Amino acid sequence: MIVHCAAGKDRTGVLSALALEVAGATREAIVDDYVAHGRPPGAILVRLRASET
Repeated sequence: MIVHCAAGKDRTGVLSALALEVAGATREAIVDDYVAHGRPPGAILVRLRASET
């Protein structure tokens, strides 16, 4: 499965967490995965802030 959004953190992170839970991952593993990948993607944020839209 591929999930995509502009920054890839909030809605994408929740959807990924739900998919991991359905697949049988432990809550601890889900939280560890989110924390490991929950950093704001710097280059994307710079591009989004510079956009007129």
